Amino acid sequence: MSHLLGRLLNSNGVFFDRLIDDLEKAINNQCIDVDLVGKTLTSVNHKLRQLRLEPGNTLPEELYQALLARFVIDNQVVSHQLFSSQMSQQQKTDKLIEFINQLIEIEVLSLSEHFLINLFISNPPKQLLKMLDLKHPDQLLKEYSFEQIIIFCFELESKAWQDRTKEYLLTKLKRGYLEYKPIKIELADDDLLDLATEKLIRQNQLTNSILIDSKLIDFDNILLTLVNILTEIERKVDQQNSFNLLRVVGSFEDSFKRWYQPKEQFVWSVAGNPVPWRSINRTFASQDSLLNRALSSISDQKMIDFDPYQTLLAKLPQLAFWQDTADLAYSYQSTVISFNLFDVSRNYQRPALSLSQNDYFEAKLWQSLIGQYLANQVLADRVVNQLKTKLLAKKA
Repeated sequence: MSHLLGRLLNSNGVFFDRLIDDLEKAINNQCIDVDLVGKTLTSVNHKLRQLRLEPGNTLPEELYQALLARFVIDNQVVSHQLFSSQMSQQQKTDKLIEFINQLIEIEVLSLSEHFLINLFISNPPKQLLKMLDLKHPDQLLKEYSFEQIIIFCFELESKAWQDRTKEYLLTKLKRGYLEYKPIKIELADDDLLDLATEKLIRQNQLTNSILIDSKLIDFDNILLTLVNILTEIERKVDQQNSFNLLRVVGSFEDSFKRWYQPKEQFVWSVAGNPVPWRSINRTFASQDSLLNRALSSISDQKMIDFDPYQTLLAKLPQLAFWQDTADLAYSYQSTVISFNLFDVSRNYQRPALSLSQNDYFEAKLWQSLIGQYLANQVLADRVVNQLKTKLLAKKA
């Protein structure tokens, strides 16, 4: 069964087989891999029937096109729910931003305005000031929000400015200069957009804002736009959770330095084998996991449990077909086709099966696989011990 799992995860080979073997030995051969594969096959057959395809007699191209056709229908349904035909482009944009902000209630660390003011006075963004025909940082701070300025400065300013800013952050930043703020989805300022390259979504590790370019929103594929924004929120949550874990094992200042300008790469080991760090971090964040309970017993650091897939489906019941498909895929010989809505929304832009991608499915299956093994107390204790003894980092 490990061979099928490896094919689904695009991880075929001796290292993956050894990982599964070692995990099974560590928990006295409970056959978690066999159970997971069995449930996957059962769920795939159920979804195939929902698409009016016959299990055991479906070619990859048939399934791929059926999923794209289903996506087209559901994309139109969501579009009709969110927008009326009488809405202008601006009204649609405002409605989309409002809808996404209603989906999330998450706070992340962000630089305080006081610190940003001192930063820009000590290290003025001369290039940005020149582009905007402004003379002094005070004018910049009056014209634009602090979050927008920091995001665009790191995109538009010289490397020398960025290096000086990073040095200032690493030497001057204290606990009081970072504060928790709600993640905020907002439109990027048009004046600043005119100076930068085209990009739908922008964010910076040091702010709570995620900026959207209204001109690049694809209202014909509104699900893809939602997916792109939600996964950017997930990335920000992952950043915050990484910092929270570092805080368990270090001082605030040391944790910030390791988080903001890492000289080390996170490497989690389970049963002696490296595994994707996000699968561990997200298991720590899962409220019903052993890792989360163990973390609560040794630290007051709180992890953020955010699943963009379930968040979207819970808000849009019309997408019922996609329930329980986040970690689901169909395997036929060497071809793997993801049922994950996030993958399908991106694959809609790649009608050819040969160009399809399964990134979201693979990440979710890794999370499901590792999460099930870490429901075992022995393995969970080993991971927590890595955290306690500062072994969660390894030199890159």
